[in-house]
Amino acid sequence: MIRASWILITPLLLLCVSGSAFQERGGREAPPPPRGGGSGHGGNRTPKPKPKASLLVNVTPTDSTIVLNEEIQRAENGTLERSNLAPGIYRMVVQREGYEPQTLQISLVPDTNTPFNVVLRLITGVLNIEPTVTGCQINVLDAETNALVGTYSGQVRNLELPPGRYQILVSKEGYRAVVRDVSVKAASTTLLEPSLEQLPRAPSPNARNTRNTGEPRFRPDAETQVRTSVTGKFIVVVINGRSGDTSNTLGTIDIKLTTGDGVSAYASGMLTGYPCQVDLVRLENVAEYSFVEPPGVGNQWSRIVVRIRPKSSKRPVHFAINWRNLGSVRASKTPPYSQSGN
Repeated sequence: MIRASWILITPLLLLCVSGSAFQERGGREAPPPPRGGGSGHGGNRTPKPKPKASLLVNVTPTDSTIVLNEEIQRAENGTLERSNLAPGIYRMVVQREGYEPQTLQISLVPDTNTPFNVVLRLITGVLNIEPTVTGCQINVLDAETNALVGTYSGQVRNLELPPGRYQILVSKEGYRAVVRDVSVKAASTTLLEPSLEQLPRAPSPNARNTRNTGEPRFRPDAETQVRTSVTGKFIVVVINGRSGDTSNTLGTIDIKLTTGDGVSAYASGMLTGYPCQVDLVRLENVAEYSFVEPPGVGNQWSRIVVRIRPKSSKRPVHFAINWRNLGSVRASKTPPYSQSGN
């Protein structure tokens, strides 16, 4: 009995010895599985999205070019709007021909959309006018529109103007009036030195006043002549005539057009034939207009060409042209022209 029991215990001891030997020879147990059953990188967690920033820019002029970090952006009607931009510092350049460019360093912050308003400054030119005679009156007009820019006494110093063509009227009693055309360029200075010629004195006190006004003498017209022509939807109206009148500094020419098989015109009033500024007043059935040729030195201040588009081609057209002498004729105490309703 004792021998048999020893035989049964021997295999068990050998098994234990073999397991211990395996561990001593470098065998290791498998590590326990990670908790949660995930991959060991946070389980099913989703990474948070990175914050984004947006940009809103309004520019004037509206057709300016916007460059953001050296990349040209497309703006619509002067507005640039961008989203999903990385927060940070951006370099923005706004530029347009004829204007001073602007460069901005802007900081874009997440969840913030502060608009940027950029107004470019026009690159102007400088005009100086120094007549050879002191005490002159100087009128500066836009040569394209005949609009009066300003009236100055004596000299004009450092007048900033947009680039373009201008007409300069210089006058003084007892001197012949001078008209000069000048071109003003961007970022440049133009000097004009008009020379005025003194008129001879009148031989007697009974001589006509117009001999001492500094204005040219001419034969007045009997009446205003009006011619019309039709070009597409427009009516071109040519007005000719000058009265030589020096007693009034303000006046009007009233024009009525009737349409049908052709266009007939009626006019009352007349230009004086002296330097003046004109404006058109729409009275009836005038949709739009433009001055093709205003009074000027080229037409001896006696001609106006205006283009009219009627609202309806079947109705009469009625408009008025107000004129105002520009000081080269002695001003009178005549009250200003007042427009009456029709």
